[in-house]
This record gives sequence, C-alpha cells and structure tokens, in this order.
Amino acid sequence: MASKPKKRDYSDIDYLVGINHFESILEESLRSADNAIDALEAGAKEFVEDLKKLPKPYREVRKPGYMHLVDMFKYKVNEKRVEVTVGWGKYYGVMLEFGAFNYKKGKQAHMNPLFEKNKKKYEETMKKTLGL
Repeated sequence: MASKPKKRDYSDIDYLVGINHFESILEESLRSADNAIDALEAGAKEFVEDLKKLPKPYREVRKPGYMHLVDMFKYKVNEKRVEVTVGWGKYYGVMLEFGAFNYKKGKQAHMNPLFEKNKKKYEETMKKTLGL
C-alpha cells in the first residue's frame, strides 16, 4: 500500500519575492511592447521615404498647392501606440492601387511591389531599432 505524501511546509517561502519577480517580468514586457512600436515606426518611416522616391509621371496640373499622389504617402501611429499604418494621404490612392479608379489602365500598384522588393531592408531596420 502506497504511503501518503508528506505535507510540505511552505513557511520558509517568501511570497513577496515571487510577486516582485512577476512584477519585473510585466514591466519588461511593457518596455518591449513600446520598443516594438518604435521598431514598426522606424520600418514604416523608411518605407514611406522609399515610396516618395518613386518616379512621378508627368502631369498637366500645375496649379499652386498641387501635390502629386506619390507625395501623399504617410505613416501614422495610433493614439494608444499599438498600431502603425502606412497608406495614401488621399482617399482615392487606394482605388488607384487596386484598380478601381482608373479602369483604362487597370491597377497601378505602388505599395505592394515596393514592399515586396525591399522587405528585408525594412526588417533589418526594425531589428536594428530593437537591438537584435
């Protein structure tokens, strides 16, 4: 017949040490999360800079204050600093990207091809920001 296991005496354990250790793990996780957003922002910034270097087709519009659509690329970090978004500064940029706007020429993608071409570069930028 098996003997009953002995009851362990836990009086020698300092529970506060465990709680403090858990608190330090949580603090480090929060710092890492903030660093992750910084890394995403660095990658997005570099991507937008590359997007703005794309060639701009000749336009007949020469009005003061006119900006070419390629100059409208932007990135944005949301208010809670949990998300980074890269996109067009004008609502019709998405239509041009996916082909819904200019039916004669079809889609004129700018973002996807450039990102696919340089994604390793952006990944390295983010790793560098994280210190990896």
